Amino acid sequence: MNKITVFCELNKEKNALSSCSYELITKAYELSKQAQELNNTEFFIEAICCDNVENIENKEKIFSSGANKFVLIENKNIENHNFDVLKDTFLNYYKDNKSDVILFPATAPMRHCAPCITVNLDCGLVADCIDLNFILKDENLMLSATRPTFGSELMATIISKKLPQCATIRPGIFKNKTVKDENGEFIKIQSEIENNKKIKLISNILQNNNDEINIEGAEIILCAGYGLNSANREYFKKLEKIAQITKTQIGCTRKVVDFGIMDSKYQIGLTGSNTKAQLYIGFGVAGAIQHMCSVKNSKKIVAINTDADAEIFNYCDYKIVGDAKKIIDEILTQIEQ
Repeated sequence: MNKITVFCELNKEKNALSSCSYELITKAYELSKQAQELNNTEFFIEAICCDNVENIENKEKIFSSGANKFVLIENKNIENHNFDVLKDTFLNYYKDNKSDVILFPATAPMRHCAPCITVNLDCGLVADCIDLNFILKDENLMLSATRPTFGSELMATIISKKLPQCATIRPGIFKNKTVKDENGEFIKIQSEIENNKKIKLISNILQNNNDEINIEGAEIILCAGYGLNSANREYFKKLEKIAQITKTQIGCTRKVVDFGIMDSKYQIGLTGSNTKAQLYIGFGVAGAIQHMCSVKNSKKIVAINTDADAEIFNYCDYKIVGDAKKIIDEILTQIEQ
């Protein structure tokens, strides 16, 4: 039987898999269903986590998200960002448990570790993907991976020639769902692979993260586009005020960041954060493809733009052709009364 392996990350605060890991497990399950429809090929879904941890909570969610098997490899030497130990721990397991497809989350650690793994496997890696599908090529089932290219202005679809076919996928692109029952096989393995001392942690500098900024987990996003720009940039401040009063999350497009109007931590897009909000409202957002790729999974999309032919209107559920600045003024008047 064919197999898809999902290389999972641990959320140490919750002692459970990270949200992007669950997203990839569900996507792997959907790929397996697609393969069955294309040429009746069955795929076994394996989730694997290698870390310095004895146990992981909420294993039922791993199986209900689509995994048939969950492998936890405990290695006390996986710490302080030593990716060599992480890589060797996985490869030691993989040599006797090969896969046709390996999916990695495109987080900072995995962007470092995944290429190291695929070099050792002598196979390709499609990085920062925004979509995955199976296609039939010369009657063979192949993984088709789509990623942005040329400054995120175009999308490229890439097929790897060698097995395993590997890809890293940006967090927040896919949705985690309950797709099957909570039953599955759980295996725990103790690994003794040691630190080879090639990488040494010199210091650990923690940034002061603002807990109020939660683009990926926000229920409602108010997104500021460059169409709000004016001489004194007052409408960006007004939209921030609306977000504060209504306890919603403000975001912005790349152009707003590029012109120094808002900080990059608020940016939504392929070079920023992704959102799967229940409600996304774009104020003066044009709808560039690199922005909409990170917005498309929102449940409801509302767009406000003076240009009736704005690209964002091709994606939205509700279209408002009008001045977003006037609408912001009207909203402020209502909520401040």
